[in-house]
Amino acid sequence: IMEPHSIRAIPTDQIINNLQQAAINYKLNLSSFDNKSNKFTITSQLSPIFLLDHGILNNVKLSEINMTFDKSSGFYHWVIKGEF
Repeated sequence: IMEPHSIRAIPTDQIINNLQQAAINYKLNLSSFDNKSNKFTITSQLSPIFLLDHGILNNVKLSEINMTFDKSSGFYHWVIKGEF
């Protein structure tokens, strides 16, 4: 017989700390950080797939992903917006 499992919500402070630590570790630009609306913006050369695979975007809702190609550097620049 399987017992029902309860899903525990992760505290907002922990999500914020995880995003801030990822910004340091992966050199992400974490901006437009608004605690009242729980919205954030990440600017990075790392793709959203990389960020998802490394657990950086766990427990957040993504609302917008934009990408541009920088011809001078040869890298893509990603702007990822979301909320927690």
